[in-house]
Amino acid sequence: MIRNDPRRLDQSPEAHILWSTYDQVTRCCGGPEGIRTPGLVSAIHALSQLSYGPTPLRKGQYAIDCGTAGPRPAVPILATMAFPFKSKRLPEGVDPARIPPGQTLTAPDRWPLLHFGPVPKTDIAHWDLRVFGAVEHELRLDYGELRALPSKEVVADIHCVTSWSRLGDTWTGVPIKEILDRVKPKPEAKYVMAHCEYGYTTSVPLDVLAKDENLLCYGWNGEDLTPEHGWPLRLFVPSKYFWKSAKWLRGLEFMERNRLGFWEQRGYHDEADPWKETRYW
Repeated sequence: MIRNDPRRLDQSPEAHILWSTYDQVTRCCGGPEGIRTPGLVSAIHALSQLSYGPTPLRKGQYAIDCGTAGPRPAVPILATMAFPFKSKRLPEGVDPARIPPGQTLTAPDRWPLLHFGPVPKTDIAHWDLRVFGAVEHELRLDYGELRALPSKEVVADIHCVTSWSRLGDTWTGVPIKEILDRVKPKPEAKYVMAHCEYGYTTSVPLDVLAKDENLLCYGWNGEDLTPEHGWPLRLFVPSKYFWKSAKWLRGLEFMERNRLGFWEQRGYHDEADPWKETRYW
């Protein structure tokens, strides 16, 4: 998807060099859905920085591939998040059976942030979502068309691979069933790849994605998602570790065979089941 990215209209020498690097590494490594080498990751990130600027984290600090940089002390990428409860003891009234093994409940006012690269600056007038691949009817929706689809609220718990959990939030969006009914997956479709900004990908089996609690999500606890948490759209698959609920969603590709996504290529377990603790390969 990034090959047709409108950012290629940038004709500056810096953009030309970076796109050339991206294309060269992509050709030798099988494309954005193949294994991302450090060179390709660096090219994707540099293009994002060129187009959108760095993502501010703290005063004088910004995100880079391995964490943060700037005049303040660096923070590793897995630590660029809000702090969970320091105590392992659960608050009164919380059922311990809702917390998967190895997880810690966040403070009620904390939703930790964790992402690779900068937050997109989305021009919603030119945003769209594509659904394609092994389907009878491909689909393209602009943001107005997406928001006009039937929606529902889902109350669900979420669990991050980095060991924090949040319980009982309300998530709003388009039920996945609405999309499946429109595109009609072919019998050979077994997996779905989520394509997101900057070429980020992650996949889930179609029979998992088709569950009733899954959404194309744009709202959280009665408000629109913030850009940092995935606005204008993120996938919502609460039965999996939360990286599968990919932020800044731009496409769903229905596939006959699975392909590993961005983090799965870097050691995250493709099953991503918080109750089995399938965090890493």
